[in-house]
Amino acid sequence: MTKDEQSYLKMSVTEESNLLNNLSICGSLPGFTNYHTVIQDCNTKIKDAAVREESGRFLDTLTKKQLREMLVDECSDIIRKMYAYAVNENLNDLIKGLTYSHTFLKKTSEGKLNSICSSVLEQANKHQANLNNYGITSATITKLQQTASDFDALLPKTEQEKTELKENRQQLKQLFAILRTNWSKMDNIIEILRLDHPDFYYKYHDLRKPDSIKSSSIDLSVKMYDKQSGQAVSMVNLSLMPTASLEQERFEANASIIKNQTKMYGCFFKNLSEGNYIITASKAGYRETTKEITIIKGEYTAVNIVMEKL
Repeated sequence: MTKDEQSYLKMSVTEESNLLNNLSICGSLPGFTNYHTVIQDCNTKIKDAAVREESGRFLDTLTKKQLREMLVDECSDIIRKMYAYAVNENLNDLIKGLTYSHTFLKKTSEGKLNSICSSVLEQANKHQANLNNYGITSATITKLQQTASDFDALLPKTEQEKTELKENRQQLKQLFAILRTNWSKMDNIIEILRLDHPDFYYKYHDLRKPDSIKSSSIDLSVKMYDKQSGQAVSMVNLSLMPTASLEQERFEANASIIKNQTKMYGCFFKNLSEGNYIITASKAGYRETTKEITIIKGEYTAVNIVMEKL
């Protein structure tokens, strides 16, 4: 999968679980069960298809490379020894069929390499009784036969895998299209809950953002919403206070990064120490609101705070 697809799948699985944990709130919404069932089914199928895509892309690649190297080494070794035998016995016809160097075998095509190995094996079996003195035993010939057979078995399989990978990629595209359509439908019915269940509503929309659109350099994102209108509230004064788990002096020495004021899109905090914080939001005309959050280093944390007018 592409990075965007991986990010979207991660969002989908996380949001699917969130909805499942809040069925008491959203389970009775019109169409919810149908959309959620399709989303669950797509998530499962996409994960399976992703595994097939990953394993299919690299299946037998290393094995095939190793087998080719073994085949070239074993074949060129027998060719050299058989060539010595053919020269000593003045077998000119056999000499003509043994003019392949190790370098040539390394560079030749798979089809040509198979053809050469077959010819060498044919001649080795024909002259086997006379090759022991040259270091070519029945075991040597059998080993080359097995390596050639193993290598040959991979070739048609690789072509089949290419077709399977193409079909699997097409299936992934179709599944993501279905997934996006059903999440869009889910978005519409979740709007019903905006006023009655604002905490759930804003958490839903925060989780609906794929990780690919979140900045990895940001530790915390905070957005403020008016409880009645659902509109974003700007110019809210925010402050972060650590719990006892953080060093107070160290925290206060970095006061510039723990106070902020929201714009229409909210605000961001960077370079926060890992631990628990109390975030306080205040603005004239609104009740002061506090919320406890946990920062985990390396993870993006998003918080939505609902402000209630006085």
